[in-house]
Amino acid sequence: MNCYFLERVTQDARRRATACYVALETGTDRVAGYYTLAAGGIPLTNMPEDIIKRLPRYPSVPLPDWDGLPLMLIFRGGA
Repeated sequence: MNCYFLERVTQDARRRATACYVALETGTDRVAGYYTLAAGGIPLTNMPEDIIKRLPRYPSVPLPDWDGLPLMLIFRGGA
C-alpha cells in the first residue's frame, strides 16, 4: 500500500487526475481507510433510448468514478 500512496496517488493528484481521501486512526495516524475519486463519463450511445431523450446532447454523461472503496481489512476501530 505504501507504494500505491507514494507512486500512483501522488502522480495522479499532481496531474489533477484524481483526489485521494484518507482516514487516519486517532493517536497512531495508522491508515484506517481511503478512497480515490476521479471524473468519468458514460457515452450516450451506451444508454437506453428513453434516458437519452431526457438528457442534454453531450457526447457523454458525467459521473464520479469511485476507485473502489478499499479499506484496510486489518484495521479494527475500537468502540
